[in-house]
Amino acid sequence: MCPAATLVACMMEAAKVGGYGYAVTFAPADAGKWQVADGHRLERFSVDAGQAGLARLTSGILLDRDTSAWSTQGLSTTLPVEFNNKTNGKEIEIGVVARAPGPNATPAISVVYATQQAGDSGWRQIPLTSQLELKTFVFQVPAIAPGAYTANPIIVIHADDAGAGRSAEILGVYIRQLEAYRSGIARTGAHGSRDTMSIERYFSYPTQTVEYLSNISDRFKFFYLANPKAASTGILRTLQLAEVDGDTARVPESVHDREASPLLNFSTSSRSPEEILVGPDFFRFTYVRNPFSRALSAYLEKIVTDEYERARLLPTLGLSAGERPSFLAFLKAVRAQRDGWRDIHWATQSRVVQANNFAYSFIGRYETFDRTFPELVRRLGIPEKYLELRRPPHTTNAAAQVAELIGHDERDLILTIYEADFQAFGYGLDPNVADL
Repeated sequence: MCPAATLVACMMEAAKVGGYGYAVTFAPADAGKWQVADGHRLERFSVDAGQAGLARLTSGILLDRDTSAWSTQGLSTTLPVEFNNKTNGKEIEIGVVARAPGPNATPAISVVYATQQAGDSGWRQIPLTSQLELKTFVFQVPAIAPGAYTANPIIVIHADDAGAGRSAEILGVYIRQLEAYRSGIARTGAHGSRDTMSIERYFSYPTQTVEYLSNISDRFKFFYLANPKAASTGILRTLQLAEVDGDTARVPESVHDREASPLLNFSTSSRSPEEILVGPDFFRFTYVRNPFSRALSAYLEKIVTDEYERARLLPTLGLSAGERPSFLAFLKAVRAQRDGWRDIHWATQSRVVQANNFAYSFIGRYETFDRTFPELVRRLGIPEKYLELRRPPHTTNAAAQVAELIGHDERDLILTIYEADFQAFGYGLDPNVADL
């Protein structure tokens, strides 16, 4: 785990590169920059032998996603009006360093950046782990007349959407103008986040998620986006085996163990994101699945079968970790979330795949996987002996249960939640042919 003092230094450096940004921590000098709303509690303490300040935020009231009274929604800090005018019409990056502490930990915090005049980022839900980690998102500041901003921009953090009194520990935040940052990189020769900045041009979700889903081979020249619940387990095993010439000792027991995978991601590949996602040398592919069977498969695996995942994920849907919701109740909870807050297993595939941001060479269908994947493997130059077509252990056989579990109400909810996927990938609206 990276020491807190080091993370503070990284935040300060992130804000400084390019000459235009702000970092706000819990050091004594920044104490007066934070405001805490009613219904929230803030406790401050020092870590790393006093080298860094940390704050525990506990939120005991429900997050109101519709209000524009931003400072009433949690822990907040405001920036100078000048920052609104400097970033007018430009992209900014917001970074938060936080963790989930102890038994009363929240699984995720919600963060918003608002100009308090012309627009806001919307509440972004940021999953946490037990370790302090930097999480970022990007926001395009609305363009208005030059110099016309008169309000102070604000960042607000809410520790528990459900208002159940759960806590997060926060080291600080930073905000930087990306254009200035990129200019600073070019001018100073700093390279620490060059790929991160490029990745954000192609994906509108957190870089950590992009890195988890991205699988790159410099050897076979492919980029594979592992869309969850769309044959990703079998695909990954084939690609990983090929990458190490069949040496099973070098393939992780779980092909979804990203750190142990022999396949590269953007942070480990020697190629730039532009070469991989736009250039002519790489074959870019993914698979999608009928939204009826995909939603049901996610429910059966993550909510019905896997007790650990159920306890972890239900609170992110506003449900109790001990509940056993019906498929209909699950879908209602998913519908209540913005797509950007959903877990990747039930987010829209349009959002996960991001096909509007770069050109895929091939987008396959789960329903024709047994026919198309062998052809794709040959196209990549991968020996067929590594081909993995058997059903993985956690396969839910969702397609066979569609008729039983998807009634009229479930159908209507799925059509509403995944409307973009039905349109983008041409799936029919009848759940009874979801396996075709």
